[in-house]
Amino acid sequence: MLHQDKLNKLFSLATGRNGESVKEKVVSMKQIQSKKRAEKVKSRLPAYRGLFKDPVEAWTRWYEDSRKEMSSDNADDVWSHASAEHPQGEGAARDYARRSASSHLNEKDPFMAETGLRNEMSQSPSWLRDEMAPNLASAANATQAQNNFKAKKVYEQSLMQKLGQMSLNELDQDVPTEVHTDELVKLELLGLTDMASVVNGRFAVADEKGNIRPVYAIDDPSEVAEGIETDAPEMEMIHTVVPKIAKSMISVAMRSGRKTQASNNKAASGVAMGMLGRGMDVEDMGGAMSLMNDESGGALRAGIQGRASIGQQNQDEMIMEAGEIADQYGGVE
Repeated sequence: MLHQDKLNKLFSLATGRNGESVKEKVVSMKQIQSKKRAEKVKSRLPAYRGLFKDPVEAWTRWYEDSRKEMSSDNADDVWSHASAEHPQGEGAARDYARRSASSHLNEKDPFMAETGLRNEMSQSPSWLRDEMAPNLASAANATQAQNNFKAKKVYEQSLMQKLGQMSLNELDQDVPTEVHTDELVKLELLGLTDMASVVNGRFAVADEKGNIRPVYAIDDPSEVAEGIETDAPEMEMIHTVVPKIAKSMISVAMRSGRKTQASNNKAASGVAMGMLGRGMDVEDMGGAMSLMNDESGGALRAGIQGRASIGQQNQDEMIMEAGEIADQYGGVE
């Protein structure tokens, strides 16, 4: 492959010009074309004066219709002629140009305001571009703020949809909500939320080999699979949006999970009480007792009564067995 300096030498030999002169030629041609358009614009003013009786209207129509021929390369040239030809003088011409540029700032949509002002500045003389620069910067900032707001709302909706598809009520109740929230932030930063689910009470993902990896044990997405693209919003947005939404949704889901767990425990207690009431061997009562939660006293009584109902026992045997049950599973009121 030829080096650039050798290519330049060959080009110079073939054309008699070096690379720099070609660039200058392009710039020169552009300036010539801009100059021609400027002269064309200037030459039209007399025709407009013949069409409109009001000299100010004639100037205004001419200047507005000429914008399509104007650019940053010839706007100063055209303006020099326009300001000199305004019927009311250069001051009136400048006031008109300012009003025209400022009218875009009345747009309610910041994007429309910025676009309109930016387009007008590309056809305006340098003095007006300098004056309107702060306004253009403000319009651009407003547009950026609007875009950021829209992006935030889209991201919030996307995040809520992702979380809505997870079984958040299965998150470990013994782990603080803040820990689950931090793990979700980590998932988003790693770009793994779409692959995540709740496994054994924690956020986790399956790697390419099918191994379940809890998120707290993952530091890089490549540990899960090669080629994962972290197409995530800016880190600032993640740290701002995720904790608020995640904490709220996780808290609600965990409260629901606790209610479900309490309901299940109540049903299990009823089953266990029935088992104890029908009589069980003392050695087998541990499993039923473990389901009783805060009803251990009633469970002990049911267990003793159940034992008493299954067969003929003398008083000494009943007392000994009741004592054995109480020793193993707690006292009876």
